[in-house]
Amino acid sequence: MLFYFPVICIGFEKEEDDVMLREPKRRKDDRLFSFRMMFVSYMQYGIWQTMVAYLNNFLIIAEDGFTPDMVFGIKKAWDSKAINDLPDHYNQEWTYYHRKNLEDLGQTAFFNTVVVMQLFNAVMCKTLKNSIFQQGMGNWYLNCSLVFSLLIVVVGVYTPYFNRFFRMVPMPLKLWLVPVPFALWLFAIEEVRKWYMRRLGPGAWLEQISVT
Repeated sequence: MLFYFPVICIGFEKEEDDVMLREPKRRKDDRLFSFRMMFVSYMQYGIWQTMVAYLNNFLIIAEDGFTPDMVFGIKKAWDSKAINDLPDHYNQEWTYYHRKNLEDLGQTAFFNTVVVMQLFNAVMCKTLKNSIFQQGMGNWYLNCSLVFSLLIVVVGVYTPYFNRFFRMVPMPLKLWLVPVPFALWLFAIEEVRKWYMRRLGPGAWLEQISVT
């Protein structure tokens, strides 16, 4: 639901320079749900975003003492209310209450990482070929929707009682910044792909396998 607003507002984006040079859509091949769309959405963006979200989750748990080699096979003891002295890597003992707080923090960071990555993704998907530096950020419908979506998440994380309903906990700023370098890296890759696509010209092989 958070991403409905940016998706709708992308429809207000101004046309690209070569829009009249493109071939018309083919009814049999160019469908709303296609292999090309799946490849770009899931194999490129989706896998990268999932990896970064899990990385942020593991970083939080490891920073508090539960290293990656400890978290596998620990679920039964972790979820047991009777165990209030579960040791971590530093031999600190964790009660059930504090373990669940740490778990909620990891889930909050996971969710927020996906949100941040998707906001960058919305900017990348503004155009099929034009660089964002050519296209600009003149679509204020999209700009406002990105800010609005981020504000909804911030309210959900930091508003008392509301955050507990969604099992979220307030998290420090540094955890919000973890996905930013990875999002910028994905943004750079997308800019290079669009540049090479423009260089090859309309109808080239890269356009056929990339454009959804």
